[in-house]
Amino acid sequence: MQDIDVVRVKARVWNWGRWARSDSGCNGHCASAEHRYVPPRPDDLALERHASQPIDVADAERVEQAIKHIRFALDRTFLVMLYAEGRPQQEICRKLRILQPLFEAFHQRVLGGVAYELECVDGRALARTRARVYNPSHNLIPPAGCVGSR
Repeated sequence: MQDIDVVRVKARVWNWGRWARSDSGCNGHCASAEHRYVPPRPDDLALERHASQPIDVADAERVEQAIKHIRFALDRTFLVMLYAEGRPQQEICRKLRILQPLFEAFHQRVLGGVAYELECVDGRALARTRARVYNPSHNLIPPAGCVGSR
């Protein structure tokens, strides 16, 4: 993934994190396929810190859909801990058992997954195969615009 793409994806995911922390959406269950994550109530300090940057709700909802489609639960948990909960790097590494020297590489890999899923959600699919495009035994239909959709 190019540096420009990383910057754009990070900006969109930070917007999603601000949206998840606010009371503007996500019905209390952001980026959780199991609906177990409940965002913390925003305190005054958090509202002051993020009040200077407007939240793009429509984009945050698209990012939410992309994050829900990320394959690995560890990646989703990482994004929630880093962007929605704002936990420090050391705590994330300790709780998810990621080596601290590999944190940035793991972060880049997760952002690459978000970028790929955002392309599917935004309707600009890449012409490459996906591991979970269509599974006839489970009758899963891929999202519209993704590789393998009808």
